Amino acid sequence: MKAGIQGGRRRVQGGKQVSDVTMDDIYNAQKKLGELRWEYWKSEVVFSFQWWLLLVTTILMFAIWFKLTNKGNRHVLVLYVFVTVLLATSLDVLGAELMLWDYPKMLLPWGARLASVDCMVGLILSLLYEKFTSWRNFIIAATVTSAFFAFIMEPLTIWLHIYLPYNWKSIYSFPVYIVMSCGIKAFTDFVLRPESSPAR
Repeated sequence: MKAGIQGGRRRVQGGKQVSDVTMDDIYNAQKKLGELRWEYWKSEVVFSFQWWLLLVTTILMFAIWFKLTNKGNRHVLVLYVFVTVLLATSLDVLGAELMLWDYPKMLLPWGARLASVDCMVGLILSLLYEKFTSWRNFIIAATVTSAFFAFIMEPLTIWLHIYLPYNWKSIYSFPVYIVMSCGIKAFTDFVLRPESSPAR
């Protein structure tokens, strides 16, 4: 294994030890990490109870979403879901990179490892977007739903060994969910304003 995997080479400059890390070191570390994730996923995750739970609940959530949503309004809701998933997966990856949290059980071993849950969050919030058209009602609904996500679903996923926080607490997630849902509503309203029939 190259020195880069073990923290990089060191040299003395100006009387101080400095790390001399190269792109080769980073490449080899990432390659090793990818191999470890793949081996862990194959031996510990795929076909486990949590893996099946994530797969089945994701499929069921999509089925429920198609059942509950208005067909003529789905192009608006798809935009809301897409932006939500894009933002949520970006935050998930960033948090994992910063060692704020990780996901011991996931559908896929690489990338946005909890994309299935991010999809479910997007689908649920899009249902609020369709049902609560006024800002006042939407904010109330989003606040209640955010509390459900942060204080019920997150502890449940910790108990199920799907989600593992390192330097993060559910109380931090609560305002993030609220800001995210309201921000995406404002963005969706702005983008689709000319063709949106209901006043929002």
